[in-house]
Amino acid sequence: MESISNFRELGSVPVATGQIRSGVLFRSGHLASMSDDDEARFQEAGIRTIVDLRSDGDIASEGADRVPAGVDHHRVPIHDDAGRGDDLRTIIMRGDIDELRAEMGDGRGHQIALDGAAAFAENPERMASFSSAMALVTDPDNWPLIWHCSAGKDRAGWVGTAVLLAAGAADDVVVDHYLQSNQAIGAGALFPEGELKELIRPFLEVHEDYVRAQLAVVENRWGGVAGLFQDGFGLGDEVVDRFRSALLTSS
Repeated sequence: MESISNFRELGSVPVATGQIRSGVLFRSGHLASMSDDDEARFQEAGIRTIVDLRSDGDIASEGADRVPAGVDHHRVPIHDDAGRGDDLRTIIMRGDIDELRAEMGDGRGHQIALDGAAAFAENPERMASFSSAMALVTDPDNWPLIWHCSAGKDRAGWVGTAVLLAAGAADDVVVDHYLQSNQAIGAGALFPEGELKELIRPFLEVHEDYVRAQLAVVENRWGGVAGLFQDGFGLGDEVVDRFRSALLTSS
């Protein structure tokens, strides 16, 4: 896609018992700027369900999704504030170097992003919202389906991680898939090299530390993938079994 950031599917990702079917689950950045050509490609892919994870503030800034005819659109608003509140985007956009040094210098920006990623996997408010999203994503009746946030890397990244874990992907496969956002979005190219870019880099890119923190929460907070889906997302074994059966194909 030319006008949709970080658009990719999960097809052919290897898991313990085979691989993920192609053409059923997709992820991306927002769809507000979808071009006519990309709308045609979107329809050719057969996508019938959109799950929009953006907050009201995101939509006010970026615009509402362009939704092709016949596609079901579901909003599941989730704030991506790294536990700091909605001021984080404002601080970055102001670009005041002294303010950014005070807020994000000496590794503080990395820690904010790290804590925010972990919160997606354990904060009760966040988990309640992600539970609603995962109920849509894991239901084969909604496929082919795409989920997205703003850039398709953080909120969409956690959903992707949970999907891959449920499918039986190894941790290294999950990490590799998560990090592909850095190549797909190229957000850093929008800013010239220098101190400002280094200060905000933790929010322009994803880092292995972020997804490793989420994987640690899955084990330490939820006791593994089964606990994450049962106790975290509230999705029973029958839901996960149906999801896996529909999603996986033998290699």
